[in-house]
Amino acid sequence: MGYLDNVHTVETYENSLIRKIIDKKEFWVNSNHHQALDKLGKNIKVTGVSPKDNIIEVIEFKKEDDIKTDFSSISVTGANPANTPGPNPPFSMP
Repeated sequence: MGYLDNVHTVETYENSLIRKIIDKKEFWVNSNHHQALDKLGKNIKVTGVSPKDNIIEVIEFKKEDDIKTDFSSISVTGANPANTPGPNPPFSMP
């Protein structure tokens, strides 16, 4: 399995904290799913999904400015997979 086998986009929801932070509707990640979120707890909302398979990629807590992702920030790329992906993240993590 190569690097590009798991590259896909994440689509962020309008008015979400993640969209406000990165200022993008969609961005590329390289993630491999063998588990995924199904039922969300109270006060948690979905704010980003993989349009490829509708897997939840980003959640936010409704009452806090807190984001959880189902990908590592190290795997985020701003490149199109038709080209060569590289470390061009749409946002940086501390």
